[in-house]
Amino acid sequence: MANSLQELRTRYDDFLRHERFNYPERIATSVDDYIQRSSPSTGSTGKGTDKATAATGMTTSNNPRLRIPLSELRSYDARLSNQLINDPLRHLRALEFAAHDIAMEERPGYDKSLTASSSAAVDEASDVRIRVALGGPTNTSHPLNPRELGSGTLRTLICVE
Repeated sequence: MANSLQELRTRYDDFLRHERFNYPERIATSVDDYIQRSSPSTGSTGKGTDKATAATGMTTSNNPRLRIPLSELRSYDARLSNQLINDPLRHLRALEFAAHDIAMEERPGYDKSLTASSSAAVDEASDVRIRVALGGPTNTSHPLNPRELGSGTLRTLICVE
């Protein structure tokens, strides 16, 4: 392993804080949407999505979600992008930890914000972490269909049609 988790976390933290991409604001918006949709007083109506939800990739799951286009990571650091594609597990962990650190700075206590509102949320509050959704093309020449998946695609990031 060329990079430790801490080194990767620092590299992804630098990427997320780079002023060109404005990720701290995107992360804050994602957390705000999560808190608003998860609070028992507002609830989820299920009537489509708004612009902020579509922009941040927020879903009605148990975690806020941040959508990161691979093209932005590739334009920032092509080597880091290739490492993410070839070893996604370690890199996604480091990227999510870096995003969580920024979320804690932007919205302190977001992962515990629902504990006082319901007893069911108390159990889930410790598991609330911002999740990363990657989008865009990978290095493969074309998206694969499930029949084309083979042992060569194990433990790599791929795009499936």
